[in-house]
Amino acid sequence: MAAGMLLGMAGSASQAEKRIEFDLDVEGLAAAAHPKQYKNPGVISLSPGKPLKLQLTADNPNAAAHQRALTIRVIKNFGEELWRQDLESSFPPGKTEFTYELFDEPGSPQEGMFLAQVLGPSNGKKKAEITWRDALADLLFGYFPEMPEIPEEPDAPILILRDRLVVGQIEAQRTWPTLPDYTRLDPIVAQTSDGGIYAMFQENHYAETGDTRAQSPTLIGSTDGGRSWQLRQVTLDPLAGNMAAVRSFGIAADDKFFVAYSPLPDADPQEMARRIERVTGYDKTWVQNTNIFALCVASSTDQGNSWSQGVQVDVSSYNRVQGLGRFYQGGDGAVWFNLAVVGPHLAGHAVQETGNPYDGVFRSRDGGKTWGDVTLMPPGGAECQLLQLASGRWLSTFRSSGRPGACLSPDGTPINIFGLDELPTYEKTSENKDWPGQQDIMHKRTYLLESKDGRDWRNLRPLTTIFGDTPGELIQLPDGRLLFLYCHRYAPQDGIYGRVSHDEGRTWQPDLLALRNACGGYSCSTVLKDGTIVSMVAGETIQAVRWRLPAEY
Repeated sequence: MAAGMLLGMAGSASQAEKRIEFDLDVEGLAAAAHPKQYKNPGVISLSPGKPLKLQLTADNPNAAAHQRALTIRVIKNFGEELWRQDLESSFPPGKTEFTYELFDEPGSPQEGMFLAQVLGPSNGKKKAEITWRDALADLLFGYFPEMPEIPEEPDAPILILRDRLVVGQIEAQRTWPTLPDYTRLDPIVAQTSDGGIYAMFQENHYAETGDTRAQSPTLIGSTDGGRSWQLRQVTLDPLAGNMAAVRSFGIAADDKFFVAYSPLPDADPQEMARRIERVTGYDKTWVQNTNIFALCVASSTDQGNSWSQGVQVDVSSYNRVQGLGRFYQGGDGAVWFNLAVVGPHLAGHAVQETGNPYDGVFRSRDGGKTWGDVTLMPPGGAECQLLQLASGRWLSTFRSSGRPGACLSPDGTPINIFGLDELPTYEKTSENKDWPGQQDIMHKRTYLLESKDGRDWRNLRPLTTIFGDTPGELIQLPDGRLLFLYCHRYAPQDGIYGRVSHDEGRTWQPDLLALRNACGGYSCSTVLKDGTIVSMVAGETIQAVRWRLPAEY
C-alpha cells in the first residue's frame, strides 16, 4: 500500500481559527453511483492488482495554517478495521489533498462494502477513546472484481475468481427452456424422487391491462436431468391473480406437488387498489389484479397435470402476503412452505402502520387439506430459502429489507432483536437521513440464519457484502459440501454468483463462482443424486445450467 501524499503544508494554528472541513472520495465512485431511487452509494470494479485510490481533502478556511492529528481508516460494514493511516500535519490555508492506494495486495478483500472515516480528537478524548461517532468525514463505498464476459453459448464455462483473478473454470452445459413471453423470470425449482426436475414461475407483474394469460401459471419439467424441458400451463381453482401471483412451489417426500398463490381479486379493481394503497402505503395499480390479502394452496398427484381445489389459507393476521418461497418436507413429518408476510409484530414489539416484513412458515399435517402452525422468521427480511442439512440442522438465507431484525418498542423506540445497533454502519444508517446510503447499507443483502428445529432461528450473520446481493439459496451436495448461490441485481456487477462451504456454512471459501453476467430475475437450483447441479439462472432469458463442482474444490 502506498503512503499518503500531502500537497503543500506549512505554518501553525491559532485558537481563533474556523473549523477545517474534511472530505473523502474514491476514484471512479461518482460515475459508479446507482440511480437515486436505489440509494446505492456506488460500487466500482477493480481489475486484478489495481489499487483502490482513497482521496482525502482538507479545506482550511483560515488565513493561517492549522496543526491537526488525524486517523484515516477503512472498515468493513460490520466493524472490522482493514486499513489505517495516522497523520499529524500542518494544514495550510485552502485545500490540501492526500491520495492513498490500498487493497492492491494478495489477501485484500475480493469485494465488499466499506466505510472510510476521518477520525480526530473530540471533546478532549484520548486517541484510544475516539470511536466512529467522532468521525470528521465518512464515505460509504463498494468494489467488485472486474468481471470477464461469460458468453451466451451452450458450453460457456463457469468462472472461478480469487484475488480478482480468474483462476479456473468449471465446465457447464446451458440450455434455454422455451417460456411464454409474459413469464416473469423468477423460477422455483423442485425435484421428484426419480430425479425429475420441475420449475414454476412467479409470472409477469409488468403485463398490460387486460392480459389474463398469467392466470394459468407456467410449469416446466425435465426427465433427462435438465437437458431438455417440456412446458405446460396450470389451471387453478380459484384462478391465480394476473400478476406476480405464485408465492411458493415444491414437491413433498411422496412426490406430491404443491403451489401457494394469491388468487384473482373477488372485489372491484378500483376498490382493491384503494385497499392496497391504504394498507401498504404505496400506489402500484398493477397489484390490484392480484389479491395480496388472500392465499390458496393447491396440490397435484400426477406431476402437475391436474390440480386440486385451492385450499384457503388463513392470512387474516397479516397486512398482506408477498415474495417468493418454497415447499419443504419438514423434519417433523409435516409439509412446510414459506413466503413473506407483512405484520404482525413479534410479541411486545409494535410496528409501523404498514407493518414489518417477515417470512412466515406454514405447516400441514394432513397432506395439504389444512394449513396452520405458523411460525415467523425474524423481522426485516423476506424471500428466505430454507435447507435441512444432512446433519439435521436447518439453515436459511435471509434477504434483508431495511434493518434485519428491526422492530419498534411499545413507545416507538427503534430496537433490534439481534443487537445489531452497536455496529458502526448499522447505527449510522438510522441516525442521519442525509448520509449516503443510509437506508441501504443493510438493505438488499443476504444473511444466514440457523435453527435446530426450523422454528427458532438464531445466529444471524452476513453471507454477502454488497447492496443488491439478493436473494440467495442453499443446496447441499451428496458429499456434504454446501453451495450458496445468489443474484447481484445491479449493473455493472449484475450476475449470478456462488460460494462453497466445507463445514455446513460456518466458513466459506474465498473463491467467487460466476455463473452468468446478467441478472434479470431470481435464480434457483437443485442437485441430482450423482452430484450434478441444475441451476436455472435468470437474465433476459432463463438458462438451465448443468454443472458439477470439482471434487478438489
